[in-house]
Amino acid sequence: MAVTCQYKGGIAAFETLSTGVASGNADNVIRHDAINTNLALNATSTPAVSQVVWVNKALAGGAGTLDLTALTGANGAVDLTGLKVQAIKFKTPAGNAAMTIMFGVANPYNLLGASWTLILPAATTIASEIQFVCNEGAPDVAGAAKDIDLSGTGSEVLEVQIVAG
Repeated sequence: MAVTCQYKGGIAAFETLSTGVASGNADNVIRHDAINTNLALNATSTPAVSQVVWVNKALAGGAGTLDLTALTGANGAVDLTGLKVQAIKFKTPAGNAAMTIMFGVANPYNLLGASWTLILPAATTIASEIQFVCNEGAPDVAGAAKDIDLSGTGSEVLEVQIVAG
């Protein structure tokens, strides 16, 4: 199996100026997208990637755990042991309450350092999401470093895409 990841992250915002534009200047629109990121990751890139998995995790009683050694991907079981998370995206669909994503209590995966926490706000009419590239900064997945805990108010769903290598 070969994995290629096209990572795109950014916001393109357009600002139309109504004052302070030289007369006769037709270009009064400023495009704000200078910090957008476009990366191509594969087995020979830096960082290298070799596994991908997409998970649709439903909470039970407002709680859940992602075990990075026991995921299910397109070809069946996916175990990320010995690999680092290189890119990850968390997304809650519209209608979800706020959801907390954090290091696992039992076997913490310190994705963003020790004792990290992310809170995705309630997704009222559009999805709430966050994505980032770890660029070799996350630890290797191991037996004592494998869990990401999730909490919400009921049976919310979290979509997770993980690229590891």
